[in-house]
Order: sequence, then C-alpha cells, then structure tokens
Amino acid sequence: MQITTCSDASGHAVTFSDKKFLATSFDGLLPIAHIARSLGLFKNAKEVISAAVPGKCNTQYSSQAMFEQRVLALAAGFEDLNDHDQLFHDPGFSSALGTADIAGSATLCRFENSFNRHSIDQLNETLLTTFAQANEKLGLLPKIRRKGYRCIFLDVDSTYVELYGNQENKSYNGHYQCCCLAPVLCYLHGYPIAVFGAAGTTDARRVLEHYLCRLLKRIRELFPDYIVVLRADSGFNSNKIVETCLAQGAHYIMGFPPIKAAQTAVYEKGLKHAKRKEVKRYTAAGTAVQIIGGVQWNAKSWKQKRRVIARKRFDSRTCQLDLRLIQSSIVNTTNPQHKGYAGELSLASTEDMYEQVYCGRGRMEQWIGEFKTECFGDRASATKFHTNCYRMILSAYCQMLLKIARRVQYFGVRRTNKKAVLKTVRTFRRDVICVTAAVREMRKELRLTLPEHLHDRQAFEALFSIRI
Repeated sequence: MQITTCSDASGHAVTFSDKKFLATSFDGLLPIAHIARSLGLFKNAKEVISAAVPGKCNTQYSSQAMFEQRVLALAAGFEDLNDHDQLFHDPGFSSALGTADIAGSATLCRFENSFNRHSIDQLNETLLTTFAQANEKLGLLPKIRRKGYRCIFLDVDSTYVELYGNQENKSYNGHYQCCCLAPVLCYLHGYPIAVFGAAGTTDARRVLEHYLCRLLKRIRELFPDYIVVLRADSGFNSNKIVETCLAQGAHYIMGFPPIKAAQTAVYEKGLKHAKRKEVKRYTAAGTAVQIIGGVQWNAKSWKQKRRVIARKRFDSRTCQLDLRLIQSSIVNTTNPQHKGYAGELSLASTEDMYEQVYCGRGRMEQWIGEFKTECFGDRASATKFHTNCYRMILSAYCQMLLKIARRVQYFGVRRTNKKAVLKTVRTFRRDVICVTAAVREMRKELRLTLPEHLHDRQAFEALFSIRI
C-alpha cells in the first residue's frame, strides 16, 4: 500500500492499493463488434481491401484487421492514428477486435497511403452491398404493403472538409470561404451508401452525373420492389441527372432556381390546386402568408413539360416575397399504369409534396453533421487525396454501424419503456460504448464487473441481450 499526502474533503487520507486488476474503458464496444460480425458488415470491404492491398509475408498485421481496427476505434471516439499506439493496452478493445496484435500509427499510415482510385471506387460499392445484406437480416427499410407501392429516397448533398496543410486537390471554395475538399454524400433511407471525394472547386453536379447511372442501377437490382426517388437541392439541377433517373426507372424531386422565365410562367399561368395559409415565421409580425401550388412548365433546355411546384411566401409588414421552386417527375394520379406514377407519393397533395416530401431532405443536414463531427468524416489530415477518401469511407462505415446499433438497441428498450428516445451518437457513445468495467478473462468466458451507477443501465444491458 502506497501512502500519499493527499486527502479528500472529509479528511480521509488517500492511499494506493498494491492489488492490480485489468480494466477497460470500452465495455460497450464488445456488443458493437458482435453486431458487425453477426451481420457481416465488414466482409465485403475486407475482400476488396485484401485484393487491393495484399499483406506482406514479413508483417503480422493483416489489411483486413487494420480496417476493422480503424472502424471500431472511430466508433469508440478515437479519430487520430496516434491513439492506436495506446489502444492495445485496453483489454476491452483487444477483445472486441479479437486479437492483441494491434497495429501502431506508423503501420496504419503506410497502409492507408497505399490506396488508389480503383480501390476507392470498389470500397464505395461495398457500402451499398453491405446495407442490402443488413436489410435482409434486420428489415431496415419500410415494409411493403403491396409491390411497387413503397418509396425509398436517395438523398444526395455535398459538403466541405476543411484542409490546413499541403494536400492533394486542395483548393479554395468561395461559397464555404475556406480551402477544402467537397465530397458528395449519398444516403439511402438515412444510411450512407456512397462517399464520392472531390476537390474543393469541383461542381457537385458533375460528380453525381459521373456516378449516378451505376448507382441507380445497383439500387434497382438490390431493391426491385421499391420505387427509388432521388431527392436533392437546386445545386444538382441538371438535365443529365434528370434523364439518367428517367432512363433507370427512378423518380426525382429536386430544387429549381427561380429564374426569370420560371417566375413569369408562375405569374402568367397561375398555380393549380393552390392553398393559402398563415405560417409562423421569425418576422416582425410573427406570421407570413404562404401559397403552395403547381404548374406544368417547359423550359427551353427541357425536352418535355415538367411538374413544377411553387411556394410563395409574403410578409405584409416588410413587403418581402420569397419564391421557392421544385421540379418532380411524380404526378398526382391513382392510375398505376401512368408514366409518372410513384406509388404512395402519387396520392400526396401538392402541399404535402413540398412540405413533407421535399422538405424532408432537411434531415440530410443532420446526417452530414453526424458524419463529420461524431464519426470524424472531416478528419482529412493525409497528404494524398485517395487516403483522405479512404478515411471518409471509414467514417461512413462507422456511421452505418452506429446507426444500426442504435436502432436495434432502441427497439430493445422500447419493449419495456414506451417513452424511450433514439439517442444521438454522442449520447450513445457516452452511455453505452465508453463504459468502464473491471475485466477478468477466464478460460471460456470474459467476466465484466460493472460500476454501481451507469448513465442508462437499461440501454446498456439491452445492447448486450440482442440476438441477431
């Protein structure tokens, strides 16, 4: 026993005991790794990585193990490669990984610098395949009431990843006012399925035009019973994207810039099925008058007329008019044989098409923020461009894993607690993953001794009792 000169507020002397015991700070990482192994979330990526970066005969670290090590470290909240020099001391992290041979920062850096464009494209494709396999086991997509009726949204948006050093494809973006990369992120029903890296000044429309045809074709093959709807803002307004969606049998609903010709058409032709109502706004009067209606319009560069939905909002106190336009291939009909029929979306009114369907893409901002801050997708500190793209894909796998774990854990708690709330990544990591426990490794079991108080014991125990 070691005696110190320190004492607590009650006057008790503080001493150190000579008895040693093993402890882990990542108790909840064990069921997270178990979910990944049971669903085979890393199987497709490991096959691509082993073929793209084959392991050398004189190393003890396989490329597959280093990929899994990085994803689990991101799930636990460790974004830097330098953290891996100390993670091997934690028995919980070693047990979740399945080996005590954990690669250090230098080994991981050499491994991640060996990727090229072809291997990055193949890794991107594994995200969609992995999601499809997880959906078969867990039913992540909404259930189909009848074939060709339910819709799934392919949400697309671009963001920025700020750079600070001398890195490849670094350029100044005037919109974001920083030197950055501008990747394009794709989410299917809220799950990441692709991360397309691009330079800071690259037009996001050109990036999506290059990959969209192949992406839609694979989605249609994996989910043939669903209607695929591309949802994007006006930054992706492109005739080529629209024609690609129609050629692949998918629908689109995207923003449209209120150019002068479109404003003239709205005012001259008028809005069909228009509804007027007062909405709450942060104005001097507190409310504003809003009108939503539709019009069939054909621009000079379009081959045929399209359905355009307009939302006009007028503040009488400031005399300001705000006009927003969206375009869509979905028509309002009950005839399944109609060319623009889109199942349940064809039954929605013009007002619901704008406020519920299109404005639902606002959740994309939440997913991107989660990808960048909670899953560390904005950690692009490598010199090589493809290395940074690989790290973004790692963050996408981390986000998919944590989203599946939170969903499974939420429904496990919901059975006994009807007021349960789906946790954010930050809260989930604090309450479930980063839990300290004493570890005792026996012959056939790993015994954990938990602290008396936990933030959410019910959620923590529910994650350990999941059967997949």
